[in-house]
Amino acid sequence: MVTPWLESVGGTIFAKDNQPIGKEGTEGANLAVICEFPSIEIAIEAYESCEYQELSKIRKIATKNATFTIMEGMDEATKLRRAMGK
Repeated sequence: MVTPWLESVGGTIFAKDNQPIGKEGTEGANLAVICEFPSIEIAIEAYESCEYQELSKIRKIATKNATFTIMEGMDEATKLRRAMGK
């Protein structure tokens, strides 16, 4: 159910593991997924959408010790520029 919705909002699954090794508050977690969006703004809009809020009810029932984080990703060139103070 999530994949068609994810594609409709411009997202893709970057990585997925149904046997993650949880640490620091996520011990016993049974799912880890990293989704990629064209921008952080699109990710926030997708998360806050009515469609995702309905899907999240299923996710919350099906997972344990889950966390949900939206963060800005960086390509390698951006990381290097920031490390160099530019």
